[in-house]
Amino acid sequence: MSQKELWRIRKRVQRMFPVDGQECECCESTSKLQRHHRDGDITNNPKDGSNISYLCVECHQELHSNTSYHYRSYLAMATA
Repeated sequence: MSQKELWRIRKRVQRMFPVDGQECECCESTSKLQRHHRDGDITNNPKDGSNISYLCVECHQELHSNTSYHYRSYLAMATA
């Protein structure tokens, strides 16, 4: 996938799923939120938002490190 196509997808996701009014699903922070694709596929964006999680920058980084308490807690919650 080209960088241009990735940019278009990212912009579309930003429009479809605004972070305003959301909170981090791990720590409940409302600052520096990012969107996380639960299945890791940035092209999978159902309109109901079922593949999107809202995470703050810190929790998002920890989640992708696969070593943190937040990551293990998030996995338990997401698979329950």
